[in-house]
Amino acid sequence: SVAALGDEERGDYGVIARHSPDVICVGYDQRALHRDLKDRIRDEKLKNITLIRLKPHKPKKYHSSLL
Repeated sequence: SVAALGDEERGDYGVIARHSPDVICVGYDQRALHRDLKDRIRDEKLKNITLIRLKPHKPKKYHSSLL
């Protein structure tokens, strides 16, 4: 298994074409990206891709509002 970072350019999604992933994970705060990927997976009929939105890591300890 391999992990790859997403594309630097917003909306490019070339990383999906290059790697043909089984799973795509997005951060808990990336709602718009999650929604866009969900639509893209459905519209382009990209089969066998599981889309996961991750939970925050220790949100009481690591949160920008604490700064």
